[in-house]
Amino acid sequence: MGRGNCMSNELRPVNFDSILGQENVVDRLRISINSAKVRGEALSHCLLDGAPGLGKTTISTAIANELGVGIQIANGGNIRSVKNLMPYLMKMEENMVFFIDEIHRLPVSVEEFLYPCMEDFRMDVGSDNELSMELPKFTMIGATTEAGNLSRPFFDRFTFKYQLKLYGQDVLSKIVSASAGKLNMKIMPNAATNISMRSRGTPRIANGIVQWCRDYALDKGSQTLSNTIVDEACVLSGISKNGSTEQDRTYMKALKKFGRPAGLKTLVDLTNIDKDTIQYVIEPFLMRQGLIKRTPRGRVLS
Repeated sequence: MGRGNCMSNELRPVNFDSILGQENVVDRLRISINSAKVRGEALSHCLLDGAPGLGKTTISTAIANELGVGIQIANGGNIRSVKNLMPYLMKMEENMVFFIDEIHRLPVSVEEFLYPCMEDFRMDVGSDNELSMELPKFTMIGATTEAGNLSRPFFDRFTFKYQLKLYGQDVLSKIVSASAGKLNMKIMPNAATNISMRSRGTPRIANGIVQWCRDYALDKGSQTLSNTIVDEACVLSGISKNGSTEQDRTYMKALKKFGRPAGLKTLVDLTNIDKDTIQYVIEPFLMRQGLIKRTPRGRVLS
């Protein structure tokens, strides 16, 4: 269960009315978007902070749709230099949205290059920044799981900062039911609750389970997601009733066998699970479950 943004496009909400949950964030964005439309200006730059799978890409796409403008999408991990950034800036149009996922992974040199782009809609090029080029006014939306890793000057250039929270079971059940409908499957209310309980408060995980249960049901000749179908499908894929997975169990076994505090690199070596999945998917869940603790010496079982 990695961090890739793999939600099927057919399940992704396209506007605010179709987004379930994150009401405070959506309500505040509606106000700012309506103001930008009245003023005929670009929406001020926004930073979306939250765990993987909470809807940062979905919300950003919905923002562009609500504004009625185009969107360019990039990943901070792929922008290693100003040269990588330039194609996006050269394609910028008036009031367009420029969405950078994992924006905390931008090198400092790229952050610094973006300062005048964001503040004055101007980019300074040349070895000594001797040439200045105007840019169309645009909205930068950054998505991050590590807002604290942005440099302070870069962080401060985002006018609006939004913290996305884990979803409650009731909202997740509604998301699960809506997704099943989009997949042309019937779903029983207790099956929707069952999936929501296994989803770790995260719509992306919920939708992944729905799609797997759909495949399992169709293989069994059923067009309905029943509680039994969900139980059988989740047992087969190793997803427990509280949402723990084979990767979580591999991590726990490795930490127990190691027998002393373990650092992140040690756990990567012991489990063969990538660092980001351990740090942003596995450990936050296990800490919420009260199973592990992070100490100055490393990770330990609670």
